[in-house]
Amino acid sequence: MLRKLRKNLSVKPEPVHFRLWAAICLVSLIKLIFVSDYTVWIQHYEHDSQLYVSRAFQLLTGNAFGPYDAYTLLKLPGLSFWIAATRSLGLPYLLSLNLFYLGVGAYMVFVLKRCGLSVAACLITFLFYAFSPVTLDGYWIIAGREPVSLCFLGLLFASAADLFCALRDNRSPFVSSVILAFSVAFSLALREEDKILLAAAGWVACIAIYELFRKRHLMIGSIYKPILLIVFPLVAIPVLTNFFSRQYVARHYGHPILNDFNEGEFPKFIAAVRSTNTHASNRLIYFTSENLKQVSERVPRLKPLVQKMLVPSDASASCLYFGICDELAGFQLMVSVKEAAYLAGLTPTLTKAQEFFRLARYELEQACVSQELNCKKRGSGLLPPFQLNFTRAYLYEIYDITGKWLHSPLYPPGPPPASYPASINVARQFQLATMTSYVDTLSIQEREEHERWKIYGDETYLSLKYWLYHPEVASSSQYGPGRGLARAKRNSEYEEQQKRLMREQFALSPPVYRSALAGLRNWIARWYNQLDWVVELLGLVALLGGLLLKLPRRRPLMLAIGIFFGITLLRLLALAYVALFLGSHQPRLVYPSHSMLLVICIILITESVETLLKKGDLRQ
Repeated sequence: MLRKLRKNLSVKPEPVHFRLWAAICLVSLIKLIFVSDYTVWIQHYEHDSQLYVSRAFQLLTGNAFGPYDAYTLLKLPGLSFWIAATRSLGLPYLLSLNLFYLGVGAYMVFVLKRCGLSVAACLITFLFYAFSPVTLDGYWIIAGREPVSLCFLGLLFASAADLFCALRDNRSPFVSSVILAFSVAFSLALREEDKILLAAAGWVACIAIYELFRKRHLMIGSIYKPILLIVFPLVAIPVLTNFFSRQYVARHYGHPILNDFNEGEFPKFIAAVRSTNTHASNRLIYFTSENLKQVSERVPRLKPLVQKMLVPSDASASCLYFGICDELAGFQLMVSVKEAAYLAGLTPTLTKAQEFFRLARYELEQACVSQELNCKKRGSGLLPPFQLNFTRAYLYEIYDITGKWLHSPLYPPGPPPASYPASINVARQFQLATMTSYVDTLSIQEREEHERWKIYGDETYLSLKYWLYHPEVASSSQYGPGRGLARAKRNSEYEEQQKRLMREQFALSPPVYRSALAGLRNWIARWYNQLDWVVELLGLVALLGGLLLKLPRRRPLMLAIGIFFGITLLRLLALAYVALFLGSHQPRLVYPSHSMLLVICIILITESVETLLKKGDLRQ
């Protein structure tokens, strides 16, 4: 029995193709030269790139994610962990991203070669992968989740194919199973909709066990083999990483919640408010301002929150994106509720935030039971349940997202601007966390930020801004006693001091570097992006032609491709459902799926051409 198991787990030596790997190294070097002039684009968005970088900055300084506020746990912490980890290794953010992306491509080539593709097919696939238009897009240089998500999606596809190849060749699938489990585990902390990757892990485990049954290698006495080598890593690694991540948050904030926007009490509170009587007919408006005021009359603890809510206007995001100017809608409405609760002093910590939203929800439900409020059950989570009258809109969102998946618009980044529209404090965090070399900012933005924070009162201004960025100033020993004008004067004096220091640093910084290959890079990206539909059409022809001509297929690759299309379909359906209530998504959300689609089409094309050529040679 042991001899048979040892024989099945023996690894067959793979021939080393020196020319292939030399070519891959050369292509990787050229790609790194092509993007050597990219710098991180600094954005002043509290709920997006600034949030990820700010949390990474706090992780690097030993303060967890920083003091709790309305944005601290607004989104999953995966990207913040990534930025902090690469910075700890001394790697700039963009360099680490490009190296990881090219490393995943090299692993994919290794797997394709194991599955039986020729050297030429592997090199062509890597060439198209390395110069994917997504990696030359402007979103690639923003501290966003999509580039890292693309890398882990490619790692998932390659490791799944490697696992199936290992089963075909009677090799141990343990290493590929661990890589697959790690990619799923990290993705779960990266994007909210990546929970569907758990389905991919389940599919891989079921298919692997079926393959063992099909080859009659799974007997009654050897049931432990697939469990230990395949199922155990796929279950243990995601579960353990999720557990330890939540324990880390619980140790610093009091609750094991990675995202308090769609976990814990906040989504239940939103569902309770949504269930009260509302006159809104637009699905993007969960509840109207007037309805929220009426609810606060029955639940007095909500009155401070209502007073701090944003007032709908022509300059609101709801008006700019949705054309809804008399109400707050979609994502802005829910973020405004969280922000208003924090500014009103109702949610100074995560523990008190959970308690406040729980009590408010309980009082709302009691008012509904006693019929003080006219209520109708409209779900229990952040998003309302599906209704038949949403069908047409849902189909449109599916059509819209599918179009972006098949062809995503490209916005090649130009040289860095003369100065970024961000404050010096934000620029300092980007510079430290991402190791970007160009962080010049606008003084106009600094004045606007100062005026914006002053309207919320001196205590909020001090605690939220200065304690986050300058803890030494917020301490009494450095800052001293005093209130009102005296404190505001010291605020401005410290700001001016920081401005002078930063200006001196910027004056000594080297001039902005611009790659001589920037024009060629943009030309390649533009043409590749314009011809992506040709690649997709040829991939479809290769897939259907192989079925019609009954061409022999490499089973491990086809199984991995089938899993990719399965999780992509689930992702499209999930994103379309979210878009019903939060508004249509930006194209960057489907960049990972779009880029992997192009790579898979190239694999299908090269494999079909190889098969046809071999079939022709055999006939001759």
